[in-house]
Amino acid sequence: MTNFGVPGSVTVATETGATTFTVIDNSCTAGGLIEGTSCDITVRYAPVQQGTQTAYLKLIPSVGPEQIIVMTGTLVP
Repeated sequence: MTNFGVPGSVTVATETGATTFTVIDNSCTAGGLIEGTSCDITVRYAPVQQGTQTAYLKLIPSVGPEQIIVMTGTLVP
């Protein structure tokens, strides 16, 4: 993830909103992501049933509205 121009800092939530998606590494949590810097987020998808599951990561800037990254995974038979 790279902050290309949001002033201040951006915090990345570690809650995905679904048990099938888990944040296992988040280097973005140390003070947020300031303009011009990058960080890594690793998310594990571990479905327990067939079908499509959806989850999200919230980006919370110090200035402006929240942004949502939607993640979708499908387990097929």
